[in-house]
Amino acid sequence: MRRGIIHLVAVLGILGLMTTGAQAAIVTLTVNFTPAANTATGTWRVFAQASTNDNAGIADFSIDVLGTAGITIATSTQNSPRITFNGDGDFAGFSQFRANGTPPGTGMGAAQDVLGFADPGQIVQGVGQQAFLADFASNGGASANIAFPIQLASGVYNNNGAGGLINAIVHPGGFIDVLNGTGKGTWVGPANVSAAQVVPGTVAIVVPEPASLALLSLGMLGALGRRRQA
Repeated sequence: MRRGIIHLVAVLGILGLMTTGAQAAIVTLTVNFTPAANTATGTWRVFAQASTNDNAGIADFSIDVLGTAGITIATSTQNSPRITFNGDGDFAGFSQFRANGTPPGTGMGAAQDVLGFADPGQIVQGVGQQAFLADFASNGGASANIAFPIQLASGVYNNNGAGGLINAIVHPGGFIDVLNGTGKGTWVGPANVSAAQVVPGTVAIVVPEPASLALLSLGMLGALGRRRQA
């Protein structure tokens, strides 16, 4: 798996150098989390939103999701869309170099096949810019709803009780590339991608102090008592 990460970074490095010299598009990462009832663990998700009118959507990505202080990343999976394109087993969307992160949270990524080896119709444009239906049923393929913002990765974190941050950043030596164009449907390949300016994402997981937990419990008990009186 580590070799796969290195391969992905190398390919994204090549793609990232294929720029037009225009002002970089912006891809903004956001992180959210859902704690378990015991607060010792929970799930995390990373989403991406690409700027509009200066690109035709996300082409590839390589990201890390890292915990700080008492937060560690226990599992990670990249979630980019890969859709059956036809009846021959070909895929549209992010079909190349799919990596879930080894160790967890490190080097998650995937790429669309923009180098010209695929049918141009297999490139899904507008990813990260809008919600839409990618429909390949006419080819004997499948369809999928492309969400906005697009979820790139998800997993489980552990919290040792101290809390901390979950940060989403570009993997060292990697990129998030966008398809060159001015919106969904304007990209023309092969290649023709640019490295985006990436805004990292972060979220704080704060552990309530014991006094706060006690007050919360008292409030819940009070509410329960009022309901019983009613």
